[in-house]
Amino acid sequence: MTYSIMRTTKIALQKSSVIIWTDWTRTDNDEQRLKGGSMFQLGSALLDGCVLAVLAREDAYGYSLTQDIKQVIPVSESTLYPVLRRLQKDNMLTTYDQPHSGRNRRYYRITENGHKHLQDIQTSWTTFKGGVDLLLDDTAKLQNNQEGEGT
Repeated sequence: MTYSIMRTTKIALQKSSVIIWTDWTRTDNDEQRLKGGSMFQLGSALLDGCVLAVLAREDAYGYSLTQDIKQVIPVSESTLYPVLRRLQKDNMLTTYDQPHSGRNRRYYRITENGHKHLQDIQTSWTTFKGGVDLLLDDTAKLQNNQEGEGT
C-alpha cells in the first residue's frame, strides 16, 4: 500500500482579514486522488464555455471535440455528449452529418446564440478569475511574509 502526506492550505475571509491554516492529511491512494489531473471540479457553465470556445474556432464532431478539450482539462466523452445535447436544445449549437469512411459523422456548429452565450461566459470568467487571482496572490504574499518573519 502506498500513501503520502498531503498538505492542504485553507483560506477564509473574516472581517477584511485573510486567515490561512494548513491541514495535513494522509492519502492512502494517490492514484485515485490524482486521477483526472486536477483538484478543481468543472462546473457546467465553464464546461459550456470550453465547448463553445472550441466550436467558435471550427466545427467539430464529438470525438475530435473531446480530444481538443482533453488536451487542456480532463473530461470524458460521456461527460461531453449530454453537454452537446443540452447546448443544441438551447439553440447554442446546430448539427449536420458528413460521410466519413462509409459512416456519418455528426458535426456541431456554434450558432449566433452560442456566440453570445460564449461572450457572456468569457466576461464572467474574466471577472471570476481576476477575483480568485487577487485572493490567491494576496494569500501567497501574506504566507511568504509570515514565513519570512519566522511565524
